[in-house]
Amino acid sequence: MNSLRFRRVLFVALAGGCRRREAVPFNLLVITLDTTRADSIGAYGNRDARTPNLDRLAREGILFRDCYAAVPLTLPSHCSLFTGRYPPAHQVRNNGTYFLPARETTLAELLQENGFHNAAFIASFTLLGKFGLNQGFALYDEGFRQKQLALNFHDEASADEISGKFSAWLERHHERRFFAWLHFYDPHIPYQVHPEVDARFAASERLRYEGEIAYMDLHLGRVLRRLEEKGLLERTLIVVAGDHGEAFGEHGEFGHGIFCYEESLKVPLILRHPARIARGREISARVNLVDVMPTILHYLGIPCPETVQGKSFHRLVAGEKETRRRDVYFESRFGLEANNWAPITGLIVDGHKYISLIEPELYDLECDAGERDNLYKKKNLLARQLDGRLRRFLVDHASVATAGRRRLSVDDAASLKTLGYITPAAAAAREMIDPKQGLAL
Repeated sequence: MNSLRFRRVLFVALAGGCRRREAVPFNLLVITLDTTRADSIGAYGNRDARTPNLDRLAREGILFRDCYAAVPLTLPSHCSLFTGRYPPAHQVRNNGTYFLPARETTLAELLQENGFHNAAFIASFTLLGKFGLNQGFALYDEGFRQKQLALNFHDEASADEISGKFSAWLERHHERRFFAWLHFYDPHIPYQVHPEVDARFAASERLRYEGEIAYMDLHLGRVLRRLEEKGLLERTLIVVAGDHGEAFGEHGEFGHGIFCYEESLKVPLILRHPARIARGREISARVNLVDVMPTILHYLGIPCPETVQGKSFHRLVAGEKETRRRDVYFESRFGLEANNWAPITGLIVDGHKYISLIEPELYDLECDAGERDNLYKKKNLLARQLDGRLRRFLVDHASVATAGRRRLSVDDAASLKTLGYITPAAAAAREMIDPKQGLAL
């Protein structure tokens, strides 16, 4: 669709009470919540959560109940979010050993071309500029002291640092049309106890994790207040998305990266803009993180590149229904690269989830949300059909270009080991096995 026709369609869609308000260009704020399960947030049904600011955004915007990441790892997941492409296409498959090639077009680059002043505030080693996501940003703030923090078992900037840096930047640039990306990393291991958060969150490992989310939410509130003080909150499209979840032993894994079960792939997604998005709605239709970029481009009136593989969900936001649920592709090569275990790929189609492995798995998510009953032998014909569909998906969505690979420096390896992404089992692994067996061993 050409640009002129696009704007005409957009005008018709927005005709009515919003016409005058939309004459003012709006800003974009993307907030990514690292390692954040959807069920750790109050708005998603967690009655014990302390997330008033995320809950506020959900009340004032739209919450997606069924959003999936394509991969349970920080760098590949963010690459999918900001390119609208799956890992087999952008070819970033793990943390530390890949980088996003310059040939990939990012959301920041498109917005920069359309007059936005772009700034990113990064909280983790895994998203350093050398891994490629700095493309299109005038400021890519990664100024935490990596080596010293790694020695102290923290390779991150805390939420108060990220919110403080953004506030200082906004003070200088609030008169310009901006795209800002804030990356909050606090829920990643190791979980810290914060005096600002209710003491009950120190009682267990899972509660310390939820305490990190409460602390992150506290500083998200600081960001919202600063936007309000500058009169920008109502003129900013806010997108909040998790990059992946976290496991607490549901399938034997503690942390994330190895498996692709629901606890690692289901993520929060909230959008807020008073002039474009209805208040207080929940959408149960399935979406993917790769769908976020084309949706943002739709609202900004910027043509979407043909290379984008995600599909805008603006029609869902407008209240329309889709004829069938979107498929979900997922993968993890963490076990392969860390331990020489078999890589994981899979698809969710309608209500069934197929995981392609040496010992394949098939789950009916509608009656077995916890993925306990492997139906692979009972529904072998369906599993084989889904396997064929997965193969076609990989052919259709893969890149013919060479992956952006890099060698790990000593500092890189130390940082990744600190974060749990390099394990001593790698040297001992001699043949590829199913990661279920590998984890048990």
